[in-house]
Amino acid sequence: KKFRNFPRQKKQETNESTENKHLDEMSKKEPIRPHNIQVPNTPKSISSISWGTTSDLLACTSWNSDVCLYNIQYQQQQQQVQLNPMQQQQPPPVNIQPIAHYTHGTSGQPILSSCITAQNQVWTSGADGEIRMYQIGQNVPQQGGDQTKLVGKHNSGVKNLLFSDEMGVAVSGGWDKCVKYWDVRQANANVLSVNSPTNSKIFCMSHCGQLLSVGFSDGKIAFYDL
Repeated sequence: KKFRNFPRQKKQETNESTENKHLDEMSKKEPIRPHNIQVPNTPKSISSISWGTTSDLLACTSWNSDVCLYNIQYQQQQQQVQLNPMQQQQPPPVNIQPIAHYTHGTSGQPILSSCITAQNQVWTSGADGEIRMYQIGQNVPQQGGDQTKLVGKHNSGVKNLLFSDEMGVAVSGGWDKCVKYWDVRQANANVLSVNSPTNSKIFCMSHCGQLLSVGFSDGKIAFYDL
């Protein structure tokens, strides 16, 4: 029985040796690196980044209260995608055009979150607790300066801000343990305020359709119907 099992054991050792040799060869090859596409006039330190929901707009915010907006035009390549991950590929053709540069209010506090709506409105929230909106196309895209509209304010910093195009409202979650709904079509933009059910800070938010999920500092998650 020992002699019968010997060839199988030898075959297993041979397979392991071949596999280890293959891993050694893979480790010596050039690692896969992302394409380095330089974006002009970016903030020195980026605090948030967000895409437009129905456009090619990109918003970059910074810790020194600056907002930079870009129009990103990407041309899809017609050539067949290489299946070999180790093969070097050409960078994609991307046209990046800066369209605006402004500040979030006058407090100089860091911007913590941003979002772009289907109506090309750029919403930002910051450590100053302010919720501000910038309308692309109506505001003069001059260099620097505050060109935003103050929509409302929390009593503390606002780490999370999102916009529901389906409902036409923005939702913000602050460190003041409060979730607020904003609708600029109303005379009073703050249409609803909901206190944290666990008396905890809001650390994260996300939504799918009309369902809003909120994560709190105590590890609890709550769901709201927008």
